[in-house]
Amino acid sequence: MLQPARWPMKRYAFACAIFTAMIPGASAEWRIDKYTDRMTDEVVNFAVADAKELSGNIAGSLLLLCDKATAKALQIPSRLYIAIRLSEDMPVGATISWRIDEQPVQYQYMPELRRTFMSALHKLSPDALKLARRLRLQWMPTTGTAVFYDFDVSGLERVIPQIPCGRSSRDAR
Repeated sequence: MLQPARWPMKRYAFACAIFTAMIPGASAEWRIDKYTDRMTDEVVNFAVADAKELSGNIAGSLLLLCDKATAKALQIPSRLYIAIRLSEDMPVGATISWRIDEQPVQYQYMPELRRTFMSALHKLSPDALKLARRLRLQWMPTTGTAVFYDFDVSGLERVIPQIPCGRSSRDAR
């Protein structure tokens, strides 16, 4: 039997746990999406994590994908990669920078990038995010206004197995 003094504390702890679970952004919100490849009719899974807030009126999402089609065309092992997707096209050329937790800022210069809403982050490995909690990312176009996003990336290690990418890509990582 519970002692009267402990009962209110247990109810308080239970209520706090439920309230914390309902707060947006309290934990990573990775979700699995899929599409059907029009050439192969293969159903392709990929993971998505939306930014905590819009930057201006532009939404941003991180994607975890497998490069099966490109790898097959180039006859190289497929691998997982991270991409950034925006809700609008950005101007020509960009520098994309990011920071994982409290690590130093990394840069990816993309002067050849043409108006686009999505770009692979070749220097950002999914392995680098496995144990991370936060990713801050800035897309700085050559002309125009920069967009900044803050992502909760915790839980990626639980999502990776849901994105099939071939045995050779796992061995190579």
